[in-house]
Amino acid sequence: MKYGTKLTDWYCVSWLATIAFVALFDETKAQWQQWGGSNRDFTVEATGLADKWPEGGPRKLWKRELGDGYSSIVVDGGLLYTMYRAGSEQASVALDVLTGRTVWEQRNPSPYDPSKDAEIGRGPNSTPLISGNRIFTIGTQSVIHCFDKQTGKILWRRDLVDELGARVFRYGYGSSPLAYKELLIAVVDRPRRELVGHGQETILEAGEARSVGQARTLMAFDQRSGEIVWSSQDFIVDHSSPLLLNFRGEDQIVLYLNEGIVAVAPDNGQLLWHYEVERHGHDMTPLWLDGDIVVT
Repeated sequence: MKYGTKLTDWYCVSWLATIAFVALFDETKAQWQQWGGSNRDFTVEATGLADKWPEGGPRKLWKRELGDGYSSIVVDGGLLYTMYRAGSEQASVALDVLTGRTVWEQRNPSPYDPSKDAEIGRGPNSTPLISGNRIFTIGTQSVIHCFDKQTGKILWRRDLVDELGARVFRYGYGSSPLAYKELLIAVVDRPRRELVGHGQETILEAGEARSVGQARTLMAFDQRSGEIVWSSQDFIVDHSSPLLLNFRGEDQIVLYLNEGIVAVAPDNGQLLWHYEVERHGHDMTPLWLDGDIVVT
């Protein structure tokens, strides 16, 4: 599918799968509050599922059109949430899971810089995050919005580029944020002097000293206020989303980087370990399977 066409079919297939899921299971089990589900492994515990679709496919409950984008869908309390592009604006929307009716929608300016590479689309690319009574989004231009999930009221916003000097990504921001206790944890990074190919860094830049003042590969924000709690590390990042895991009683945030895999302590961002791999554009979210971290 070429970019520029409406992604209606993609969205509807995702919604229908979610609707069937909600209808089959009780509300507690039917929540899908972040990218990849509760464990970011794209799985859900379920019993009693059919081995195959009925002839003609699953019954269509409803269908509606939104706009372009790669943001996936999160589910909570009978509502579906996602983001899409509407011209020069980014829309964050809540829909009734049973009817597709818009419960609330917020549109915010998101002009796309024509000098940037739009061959894979103009976003949004990140998936919303639900935590408590709030929902968080990060748009193509690296702006965080915190909404009341029931009403759509904007509680706070942070422009990562204008306020914090974050890196402007070639294809727009693409990582999905993570919740830990009362923290919102997001990939930020800093400007890089020269990018080559798909996020590749020059050898000179990669070898520069990592000063404390530039440590912003990951940043943690207070979910209630948006205030910075910690800022950590100075590794080159791409579009991978962080993963929260627990190993032998210790919580770790794991991120797949341009230069390898790192783990930091979620309370303060302290580096726990770093495993180097061949430098390349690494965009996948790591998987935590039976005690192993899986990446490709």
